[in-house]
Amino acid sequence: MTDKDRQIETIEMLIRHEESIGQLYKAYAERYADHRDFWLGLADEEGRHAGWISELYSKVRDGSVHFNRDRFQIPAIQHSLNYVQKMLVKSQEPDFELIEAFSTAWYIEDALLENRFFEVFDTDSADLKETLRKLAEATEQHRQRIHDAKVENQ
Repeated sequence: MTDKDRQIETIEMLIRHEESIGQLYKAYAERYADHRDFWLGLADEEGRHAGWISELYSKVRDGSVHFNRDRFQIPAIQHSLNYVQKMLVKSQEPDFELIEAFSTAWYIEDALLENRFFEVFDTDSADLKETLRKLAEATEQHRQRIHDAKVENQ
């Protein structure tokens, strides 16, 4: 696999990750009608995040955006994807409580920041740096909004 192929695979995985988080938040919106707007708002924003990453996809393909093949740790992204999918299934269980939804969402957003998915390196292209900056800022906002909602509902 070439470096370019690996970069494309990574971008595709990051897109799937954002989309999966959005699906989870939509499931929460369906389950908790009193908080529907909150969860749908987050889900919509996750869709926008996937769109930001998608914009990089064509630039990686044409070579105008590049990054070190070890820039993103594929196992960490896959682990998080697996966790989100597991929680999507768990969210359908009858005893799944709203507080667990808030805790899960906070954990996911926090893990993105803690795993430094959006850390910028000197070697990153300007487009990648800007996308990562926007993603880090939006993720921090999500984490804070989820925290605040959790506190309000305890």
